[in-house]
Amino acid sequence: MASDKLHTYVFRGTTKGYHGNKNSMEMPYTCTATHPVKALWFALECYHKNPTSAVVYVARIESLSAIGRGYNQLSNLEDEIAFAIQPAVFYRYCEGFIHVPDLQWVLKGFDIDGYRAVKIENLSRHCRETERRGSIPWL
Repeated sequence: MASDKLHTYVFRGTTKGYHGNKNSMEMPYTCTATHPVKALWFALECYHKNPTSAVVYVARIESLSAIGRGYNQLSNLEDEIAFAIQPAVFYRYCEGFIHVPDLQWVLKGFDIDGYRAVKIENLSRHCRETERRGSIPWL
């Protein structure tokens, strides 16, 4: 699991207001990424079906400090922290969200290619190919 001392924010790429799948509502848990570009890949996976509502939510990690944590086998690959709350509850802790095209535009200014064809089948590959946070000066 990523160290909170290194991260100020967590990001969730999804569809605006998505309440999560059955498991995330029943367990409950909400997956987030400490890497905004990796969160973008998840939002891009949603973008195909929901282009006007695919977003990346942004939350301060300190706002979630009282929430329990879950475990994900892909946490290192995805730079993930899973919180033990339903996605609909997680959104209340967020500072806001940024629409996919707006985040892509911001990343372009830092020479980061945010314009990729992301599907569930290639999501792990995109995460693997994403530069580590320390190698991107502003992260």
